[in-house]
Amino acid sequence: MPSGAVRSTCAALLPSPVELRHLRTFVAVADHASFSQAAASLRVSQPALSRQIRDLEEELGRPLFRREPGRVVLTSSGAVLLEHVRPLLTAVDGLPAIVRGGAPGAPRRLRLAHFGTFLALYLTPYLQRLRQRRPGVQVELVEVLPVEALKQLRAGELDAVLTGHPGAARLRGLNHALMFREQPSVLLRADHPLLKKRRVHLAELAQEAWALWDERMFPNFGRAVEEACQRAGFTPRVKAVVDDMLHVYAGVAAGEYVGYMGSLTSPSRPAGVGAVRLVPGSMVIDTLLVWSPRAAAAKDIEVLGSWLEAAAVQASAGTAAAATPAG
Repeated sequence: MPSGAVRSTCAALLPSPVELRHLRTFVAVADHASFSQAAASLRVSQPALSRQIRDLEEELGRPLFRREPGRVVLTSSGAVLLEHVRPLLTAVDGLPAIVRGGAPGAPRRLRLAHFGTFLALYLTPYLQRLRQRRPGVQVELVEVLPVEALKQLRAGELDAVLTGHPGAARLRGLNHALMFREQPSVLLRADHPLLKKRRVHLAELAQEAWALWDERMFPNFGRAVEEACQRAGFTPRVKAVVDDMLHVYAGVAAGEYVGYMGSLTSPSRPAGVGAVRLVPGSMVIDTLLVWSPRAAAAKDIEVLGSWLEAAAVQASAGTAAAATPAG
């Protein structure tokens, strides 16, 4: 947004007592559709947050939210304000990068969080392409648990995150692109009779105990399995909630439960563990690239996201989607 547009928008919309903190609080509540979640994301008490919203509503002379069961939603006045406040905050948040960067073309740092070596390896050729096409980008890879990475993304400590689909609520106010859509394989004890089959239906596993990935740490990796099993006509009997692959392998080898792994996981498995593919369409797990529109390298991340999404669509359609993008 040009500086003149920022000034005119500010003058037209906001009385003088309104501060940036009021606007950030307003956007956080709109993004989370919850006062308590917004307070947690901003690391303030809920009474303090509610007071800021009340002060903002009093200054503007209009209610900005209305309460509905389990959430708060924007009023028509709130929707108008949000439409103008987002670009205003984006412009303000971009000022430090402009000042630090100096002239146009100065390096732009892209702090990208991932979790797992194989996920990072899949991304490597795309990052190489990004560096070639947009030489002003400096990519910094950081290994962080997905759930923590999303918090750091909202706090401005990261620019982009690789994560399982965390649900619409957690994506409010953030941009995202589909990075990878995979159909996981089921892990079974090496002597399990289903390993004799080329593919299995989920319903054939209805009597098995399951190990699910911890949803608090790996968004969607547990929920996707539960939903797939329910579509197949049963509720999985969950015996363990896990947060590392070694834990999965140990329990499967001991016959305590069945597990699952995505195609980005290392194909090598310990003795005593076998894998069988599911019938296509039985279960799908999406991995997303999520980024902040306020990041200095937001435009670069959008380009990266468009490449990843195009490859994911090709792969889903069964066309040749090589891991290495064309030059």
